Amino acid sequence: MDRRNGRNIMNDRTTINENKRKEVCRFLFLLALFAAACAFRYFDHAINPQDTTAFAFSYRYGFISRGLMGTLLELFDGLIPGNQMTYDTIYLWSGVATLFFFVCLFVFYYVVLMKRDGIWQTRQQYLVILLSVFAFPMFVTEENFGRLDVYLTILMLLCMILLVVQKAEWLVLPLCCVGVLIHQGFVFMNVNIVLVLLFYRLLTQEGAKKRYYLILFVLTAAAVSGLFLYFEFFSHVNGPEIYDEVVANAKALAMDGKTYSTALVNHEILGEGVFMDEWFFHKINYQELPQFLVFFAPYIYIGVRYGRSYWKKAKNAKEKWIAAAVLLGAWTVLPEFILKVDYGRYMYEIVFYYIAMVLCLMAMGDRYTEETTEEMSTAIGKHMPAALFLIVYPMIMMPFLDVVISQLNVVLCRLFLGVS
Repeated sequence: MDRRNGRNIMNDRTTINENKRKEVCRFLFLLALFAAACAFRYFDHAINPQDTTAFAFSYRYGFISRGLMGTLLELFDGLIPGNQMTYDTIYLWSGVATLFFFVCLFVFYYVVLMKRDGIWQTRQQYLVILLSVFAFPMFVTEENFGRLDVYLTILMLLCMILLVVQKAEWLVLPLCCVGVLIHQGFVFMNVNIVLVLLFYRLLTQEGAKKRYYLILFVLTAAAVSGLFLYFEFFSHVNGPEIYDEVVANAKALAMDGKTYSTALVNHEILGEGVFMDEWFFHKINYQELPQFLVFFAPYIYIGVRYGRSYWKKAKNAKEKWIAAAVLLGAWTVLPEFILKVDYGRYMYEIVFYYIAMVLCLMAMGDRYTEETTEEMSTAIGKHMPAALFLIVYPMIMMPFLDVVISQLNVVLCRLFLGVS
């Protein structure tokens, strides 16, 4: 009798899990249709010269910054007949990478949704849809299709998946190192969510698991920091000798055979600062950002309320450290805002961080995230149209671009500020 009851319980659990899996898959199928619509609507079928130039750097010139993708392209050229050092090859790679980004994003969605049931899964679904509004069009425009960011985001998603499911988490270390080899901006824009999740695991575990996460956190933080410092300050020793050859490679990879990013080559090969070279773009950022913040005010208000409520729930020093890391983690991107010009990319990374962080913490069963999300859901639910508004409203600002945050802002700047 006991054995039969045990088998019945196991069968019931299997049926429940199978039903949940089917429900999640149905939701993700419908979401995939939305993804396809976004790709069809915003795909520009072109790669910016800024992004083709990044493939002109390789380790043939030494252990230089952003050299990994160019090195892989050269290896590919050696393995495949014909000349593969072309714009068409980079275009093909970019298409494959963008498709793989969508695959990783949907795997991440599947993982976090399968961790919860009932009302919590429903709330996660709203967050998944909101994140998708920002994420789906991001890497298909001319400004960002083929940009190294897509590879960085893939690595970040893989790390997040491993940390949520708690499988092969040691892979986080090499994956993050690969991210810095691709683009040292990974340190400011992408590794934050990985380190915060490691820090969360560290402070919520005991015994051997605590030591494991401590070692993994320290090694990952030290490795990415060390690589960043090397690439920024010590990787330009052969710059003048290789400059002309790198420029020739960059021109050969461009769609028109001649256009390349002078600022990128000067910075990565010669180690020159480019702040003043990009002053024209800084002025665009300074004019556009205040207006964007006004239009984005509903989400800023909700985010501040959410963060304040989350912080107040922390009772002791350990919980305060967790709350501080979660709330401030996105602001590792601040140096990019100060020194660089791609405000569209940076705003996207901030939005992605906070929504994805809530999804991860809910999947991990964080009590304070659940309580805070419950409070915000109740508050928003009192104004039922607001819930739909919060998902539909950002669509008018999509997609985020690179220097320009969104095309809507450009139009409004011209209309109200007279900016050309």
